[in-house]
Parts: sequence; structure tokens; C-alpha cells
Amino acid sequence: MYAGLEYGLGQEWGSTVYTGNSEAYSWLFLILVVGGLILLIGSLSRFTVEDAPAFKTKWLRIYVGIMAVFLLVFMAMWASQISQVVSTGNTSTGDYLAAPNAWWVTRFLDLGITIPTGFLALMLLLSKPKKAYPLVLLFFGFFITLGTAVNASAIVEVINHDPSISGSGAGGLVIFPVMGALAYAGLFYLVRGKLHRR
Repeated sequence: MYAGLEYGLGQEWGSTVYTGNSEAYSWLFLILVVGGLILLIGSLSRFTVEDAPAFKTKWLRIYVGIMAVFLLVFMAMWASQISQVVSTGNTSTGDYLAAPNAWWVTRFLDLGITIPTGFLALMLLLSKPKKAYPLVLLFFGFFITLGTAVNASAIVEVINHDPSISGSGAGGLVIFPVMGALAYAGLFYLVRGKLHRR
């Protein structure tokens, strides 16, 4: 759903700078949104309280604390860039003016959905880990797919010497890999009991 909304709403449809026929493929973005919605509803009902493993409170608190810090850093990074755009009209890397619509859609989705969902999942993991197990798994699945896509994109940018890597974009080269690793570690922690079953 995130990808479909980001690509569909974030396209610079009216810009003459971008050439091509992306409009002809707009239905693919809708398929992503609808397919994501079906997976969202369908996956929640596939897990029950009995599926949740027994969590050790000490390690759970440590993990939640570390993940919360990185979510706060992620939020601060985006808030800093918004402040920069409001005060100067662009980011130091110039990525705002290159694609302002896509830039705003990404910030709104992350600050309005991704980060709040992350904090909600962490709170539920601490307070009601068994009851909230399906929702927590859903969040970590989402975070892993998003983190993998963002980190793969960053690798391609580094290989191709993309100018957006310098300046404020460099923070993402540290934050996103760490958050991606934490997401994978979190999912492993949530499903590790099932991996050992025969």
C-alpha cells in the first residue's frame, strides 16, 4: 500500500522535466494499493494469541528502547529537512526541488503512518505482546520490506555516485541500514520459536 501510494501520489505527473509514459502504468500503482489492502486484512486473521512466543521482559525492553531511539532519529531527520525546506525553499542536497511532490508524499507517509505505526507496535510489544502479536508481525513485515527497498536504493545511489548522498542525505546511509538490521532482528525475535519446530 505504501509503495502504491508513494508512486501514485508522488509522481511528478505535470512536470515537463520528466519524459516517458508513466501514466500508462498508473494502474500498477492501484494494484499495489488494493493488493496491499487485501494482504493487510487477510494476514491479520492468520495469527492468534497461541502463535505468540513467550517473551523475556528484559531483552524485550532493551530492544524496544533501541528501536524507539532510531525511530526518533528518523523522525528528527525528516522534521529537520521539512524545517530546511520551509526556511530556505530547498534541501541542501537539492532533492526537494528535483521532485517536490514525491518528497512531500514520502515525508507525510513516513511521519504520518510509518513512524507512528512503529511506536504503536513497540508499545503493544511491551504492554500486550501476545494479544498484539498479529499487529506487531504486520508492522515488522512492513518495516522489513520498506527498509530493504530503501537500503537497496541507497546501494544503487552509492554505486552510481548520486549527488543526493552528500549533505543531509548522508545521515540516511547510517540510520536506514541500522533500522533495517533492527527490523530483521525484531522479526527474527518474534518468529524464532517457529524456526526450531519440526
